[in-house]
Amino acid sequence: MISQLMDFGLTDFGFWILDFGLTDFGFWILDFGLRDFGFWILDFGLGLCILWDGRLARW
Repeated sequence: MISQLMDFGLTDFGFWILDFGLTDFGFWILDFGLRDFGFWILDFGLGLCILWDGRLARW
């Protein structure tokens, strides 16, 4: 498989990071870096393990 890294670095605008990394196990990692606004982090990694680190400061 093509292991590529699409990196939309929008933290310069203070908005978010959309980060697709097909490097670990041929799977993907969806990483919404909304920590700056204190929202949440949705992190699908390791293929089968789903890690939901919910930081809902204001929901």
